[in-house]
Amino acid sequence: MRWKRVWEGMIKIKRLKDKIDYNLPYRVYIDGRVVMELSNGEMRDYETLEGEHTIKIESDFFVSEEVKFTSYEGQIVEFECKPDHSESNFSKTMRKLFLGKLGISLEKKNDFYL
Repeated sequence: MRWKRVWEGMIKIKRLKDKIDYNLPYRVYIDGRVVMELSNGEMRDYETLEGEHTIKIESDFFVSEEVKFTSYEGQIVEFECKPDHSESNFSKTMRKLFLGKLGISLEKKNDFYL
């Protein structure tokens, strides 16, 4: 019997080191399911099946936007996440209270093939 690989592509996700939320783990959701946690400054890999996927990051207090990406055989997609410093604490608090918990930046950085 010949074994077939059960994964097609991979994501690499790096949580940039920062003083905000440094002691809280970030939960990584792929297609709505928690697949790992990231500590401050940590980088991890996750194998994906070929096709369309979503990724989102969440901590106890904040969440990122959901990002769509496509995974292909032999492809590595890289993401970076960090606290979003683009707003003042007051506006973050107001947005959290009235519009939800946004406050984590999640960006697709690169994708390349092996």
